[in-house]
Amino acid sequence: KNIPLINLKFKKIKKNVLVVGGGRWANIILNELILNFKNIKTIFIITKNKNIIKKLPTEIVKKISIQSNLNNINLKQITHAIIVNKNSDHFLTAKKIIKHKINILVEKPLVYKIKEYEILKKLSYKKRKLIHVSTPFFFAYYFFYIKKLINTDNAELTFEWHDPKNDRRHGILKKYDKSLNYLEDTVYHIYGILNCLFGKKKITYVSSKNFKDHGNLIFRYGEVKINLNCSRNQNKKRIRKIRINSINKIIKVNYSDDEKVILTLNRKKKNIIFNFCQKTLKYQLFNFLNTKKYSKNYCLNDIRNFDNLFYLIKNIR
Repeated sequence: KNIPLINLKFKKIKKNVLVVGGGRWANIILNELILNFKNIKTIFIITKNKNIIKKLPTEIVKKISIQSNLNNINLKQITHAIIVNKNSDHFLTAKKIIKHKINILVEKPLVYKIKEYEILKKLSYKKRKLIHVSTPFFFAYYFFYIKKLINTDNAELTFEWHDPKNDRRHGILKKYDKSLNYLEDTVYHIYGILNCLFGKKKITYVSSKNFKDHGNLIFRYGEVKINLNCSRNQNKKRIRKIRINSINKIIKVNYSDDEKVILTLNRKKKNIIFNFCQKTLKYQLFNFLNTKKYSKNYCLNDIRNFDNLFYLIKNIR
């Protein structure tokens, strides 16, 4: 359950899907749904941005219904909704939709306040509906391969996570939520990677420096020491690197490029057996759309797996 199958049957998804939002991430989600999920019935989009379907072929536009608000949709025909509107609206939107007993996938940050996280977790349990947090690195298969190389005794990981000015992702200029310090935004991704590498472990906060556009963090993930350095708008290029010091091993992972992952073990290059690299979003979407029931065996990016992350966020602040 925790590691989705590689050969997924995307065509088996035959349902209506609700997307809330009309910005950059809504565009990305819409393109992934159109490209991979050919048998989706109708995609309902809540947005005032009518240009979101401007360049789409006529046969695809027929599957899309743009509405200005939720009141214009019969929500009884919706089982799964994807929330990608403004970060500041995530909590109220998620709260409203799950009360209609609809499973939801929410783009990060899930919420701003710790108490809002607790409210949503309780609502998910009460309504017996899923709340998944969009953290695509939970579905980065190459980390499940790399974990086999690591001896956790006295292991230490150093993450370098840096974004350049005017960064374009998926052909769209990346914009940042200036109300959210970059360290807090980045730690969602680090949490996803650590879950892949080591499973769910207790987090012990050590120290941090948290500024608007850069920061660093030190904590322990189980027995493994974690260092994170991050920044935005301060570099010429995008950097995604991990240095792993393990017993008699130095492992370096460079996943800055969407198309490839470079791995070295004691300075010798090793091939990654899964060639999926950064293109993990479709697997996250399949996992969400294919999960029907609230059960004890929940997925890694289920809200019930985020207590440790919000403990860390609380200490960062």
